[in-house]
Amino acid sequence: MTDQLLQNLAHMRSDGNILPFPVLSVEKRKLQGCEMAVVIVQPSDSPPVRFHGRTWIRVGPRRDTATVEEERRLNEKRRSLDVPHDQEPLGWASLNDLDEDLFRRTYLPCAVTADVLERNNRPLAHQMTSLRFAPTGTYGGGHPGDWQITGKFYSRSLYSIFAD
Repeated sequence: MTDQLLQNLAHMRSDGNILPFPVLSVEKRKLQGCEMAVVIVQPSDSPPVRFHGRTWIRVGPRRDTATVEEERRLNEKRRSLDVPHDQEPLGWASLNDLDEDLFRRTYLPCAVTADVLERNNRPLAHQMTSLRFAPTGTYGGGHPGDWQITGKFYSRSLYSIFAD
């Protein structure tokens, strides 16, 4: 087991044969006294992945090139994972970080008409769910860690509604 072998294996990531570039790691490990190279490849967030210009898929116990229909489905899978930046969860934020008063004064009037807000007697958790600040089912006893605070209205300084 040489460093050159490990470097050659790691070079597969960026040699242009696999597109988009995969996320992989190469490690030297010992198993029962025998050295071996281990290549760990993470699943792609943007399928389909092509190797030498072809899309390969697993069909039962074997590999095969993907049909046009199979590639279309892989493209749909990728598009379903692509969300606008303002719907991406802010992993560091929880409901406890939200300045409720500022949220009610600045964001709600921009997102919901005044007459609807006037008639709306729902708790803040319900309002946030309807505005996609939190996934459905988290209100009514959900834990703050269950909330998915998103970057909606980032261009309007959403971060300012989070307490310092």
